[in-house]
Amino acid sequence: MPINHPKYEGKYDNHVPIDLPQFYCTMSEAGFPYAKKALDFAFKQPGANVVGPLGKRAGLDIKELYTNVIRLNFFPDARAWVNVGQGFGDDLQVRWRAIDTSKTNAEFYLVEKPFFNQPYLFLTAVFDNKNNTEFSYVRPDGGYFAHLTSRGVENLNTTVTPSPIFYLEKSNGQTGDRKKGRPIGLPVYGVHHPNRDVYGGGGACPLKGGDWGRYPDTAGASGWPTNYEEVTPLCDAILVDIKFYTNLDGRDWDSPTKNLANAGVGTTQVTYIMQSGQYGVFTDPYHTERGVKNSEAEFIPPAVTLTYPTVKEPVQYVPAK
Repeated sequence: MPINHPKYEGKYDNHVPIDLPQFYCTMSEAGFPYAKKALDFAFKQPGANVVGPLGKRAGLDIKELYTNVIRLNFFPDARAWVNVGQGFGDDLQVRWRAIDTSKTNAEFYLVEKPFFNQPYLFLTAVFDNKNNTEFSYVRPDGGYFAHLTSRGVENLNTTVTPSPIFYLEKSNGQTGDRKKGRPIGLPVYGVHHPNRDVYGGGGACPLKGGDWGRYPDTAGASGWPTNYEEVTPLCDAILVDIKFYTNLDGRDWDSPTKNLANAGVGTTQVTYIMQSGQYGVFTDPYHTERGVKNSEAEFIPPAVTLTYPTVKEPVQYVPAK
């Protein structure tokens, strides 16, 4: 049902249009038992369930669909990659190139979502180009489209682009690099699963959007009932390095005043108590026989007070029940 349905009591009536796709992968079994305690803690923290502008356009803040989300950031050497092929006209000759996220904007999330009535973890990526609307699409039909038009929402992209352009980083040591390319989806289930049939139910890429429920029947689709059937899943066209971090307290670490030692004391001035005496006197014969003294030696009193530039709140956490 559309998010303007009376069931939702109007809380999504003014939501930004949900017009961006997700590229996602299952990351757990049902209930994620081996990570549940850690994730229950993480989902309670202030930095969790904070959704960026691309994530909202992908609907990640719709709590009935995504019960918990954590936005992730790449470590400096990690990348998202797009298969643009080797340029020989054969889609089975693969080559993944790093996505230039200064031109193709990207947001990454670990999400908890009900799947077959059980909570699962998924890793998901949302992309959008700065200079075109190829990722954007709203099907011009049905209750949701009627809701948007009734609100007077304009400039909706109602033409689907099966393979939207990605902007690419320059490859190390490669010649003839393209600055952009269209993703090439693969017919296989996934490049890390070379023998699906050994499981007795291995199928191929569903090759259409829509409900995954009938997989591996060839009539099955790629994901959830909320997926547009006409949006091609592009199996393994996008890969990501599993090398992320996030700040669960919702505060960046780039401030020179974050996590200073005086945060736990609560004052800018902190007095340190220690053993008094003359510190730093040279005792090595190399110095004493020549009468050389340490110019850095000094008498340390029993109490020394340091004055910090500011005092910040100590890092807090929300207990997970």
